[in-house]
Amino acid sequence: MKNKPISRTKKMLFLIAMLSVFFEVGCNSSEDKNTAAIDPTKIEVEGEMIAELTSPPRVPAPIGNRKATKLIVNMEIVEKKASWLMV
Repeated sequence: MKNKPISRTKKMLFLIAMLSVFFEVGCNSSEDKNTAAIDPTKIEVEGEMIAELTSPPRVPAPIGNRKATKLIVNMEIVEKKASWLMV
């Protein structure tokens, strides 16, 4: 049984149908309407928390789902010069 070649018209119809499906799916917004941009200056802050600093690859404990909190970071930056010359 030989396969008949697909006509050019059928190929064009298939292409148009696929493009219209992709266009329809791409244009439908599945985003929630409540996720609009929030002004960060208007977020209410509840309490304070001291940041847990770790060195890689360790990571701090998860904080979970919490309200906006003022995060305090105690960090010391030390700048050192090499005592030997790199040539």
